Amino acid sequence: HRMNTSTSPPSSSSSSWIPFAFCGFMQPPPTLLVAVPGKGNGLRATRDILKGETIFTETAVVSNQFEENKKAGVVACDFCMSSLCKAEDIAPDMPHPECWPLLPRVYCPSCSEVCYCSDYCRRQAWDRFHNRECNRGVEARKDSMMKCLQYELPSSYEQCSPYLPILIHMIAMSLSSNALSSSSSSSSSSSSSSSSTMSAPTLFDGFACTPSLFPSSFSDFGSLFHLLVDSLLITPQEQIWCTVDVVLRYLTIICLNSFHITPMTPISAYFSNIKRLGTEAKEQSILELVRLADTTPRCAEQRLQSLCGTDASAMFVLGSKLNHSCDSNATVISYAFTNHTIDIVAKKNIAKGEEITNCYVDPLWTLSRRRNVLQNTYSFTCTCERCILEGG
Repeated sequence: HRMNTSTSPPSSSSSSWIPFAFCGFMQPPPTLLVAVPGKGNGLRATRDILKGETIFTETAVVSNQFEENKKAGVVACDFCMSSLCKAEDIAPDMPHPECWPLLPRVYCPSCSEVCYCSDYCRRQAWDRFHNRECNRGVEARKDSMMKCLQYELPSSYEQCSPYLPILIHMIAMSLSSNALSSSSSSSSSSSSSSSSTMSAPTLFDGFACTPSLFPSSFSDFGSLFHLLVDSLLITPQEQIWCTVDVVLRYLTIICLNSFHITPMTPISAYFSNIKRLGTEAKEQSILELVRLADTTPRCAEQRLQSLCGTDASAMFVLGSKLNHSCDSNATVISYAFTNHTIDIVAKKNIAKGEEITNCYVDPLWTLSRRRNVLQNTYSFTCTCERCILEGG
């Protein structure tokens, strides 16, 4: 969700630098990372792509549930964002709770503050970020961090606040990835020389970042920064890299590049099981669910989905390279987020060599509204063919 102004040179093949993006049977995506005039980097098709074809599937680098969603009582896996809601979480009198799918909750054995849908997700989270967050009071300090963000960045609190949890994960991931390289350098030199030559983590260098996204006054939000330092036990050596400017840069990267995702919930499986009941039990259950949802029978399932659905943000390296067009030729399928992946699907036939684009806003909006949102959110004025034809 950005103009891809990354200064990193394009790779000759997207699959050489993003192994968690694939097409069908784990084949490399039919895309090539190229420089696009006026837009930075972008993706071009390396072969003809048919309408409806899945161009590529990509696994998230990192994801996190929106804090407001979590405060509303929605329980989700802290790694893959799968909903872990139980029937009683929605309503204590849900009909036939035995029809609700059994969802395991695997808690971190050290802190018990976060849970996962499987031991695999728990191990993945530990290796990537939770090893820096566990038993450090991160969860308890999030409210304080949110208040600092609201006080020190009031003009963009609404834009930034959903991304504070994923910001913490990103910093923890960078510190974890840098621990290996810094330990090897410290073993071959004195502590003073190793700290002065400590390399900066490059984990998120491939994402676009626009310096002008935030006003200059944002460069002094020390209270939030110090809470982050205390929560993640960032050492003086690590603070050589992890500065206020770096944290602001990460926040900018998230705002520009993250995708809003809505993982699947247990509701669909629950409704399927309800429909397998005997006729009388099924009809009574559906009437009760319509009452609980306070809507029409046609909308009951969708309404209950929203009550236990997880709203989250996620970062995708290759997906973030899709430039914007108000008449895009591809779309991101993120409303059924499963297996920690999204699908990029062709909306129309795409010829070999053509740029693959995604629409960052609602394409049904008027020209003025589209341009307004794009300018305010992503810091660019759209000059795509559609905008020009509409009078731009």
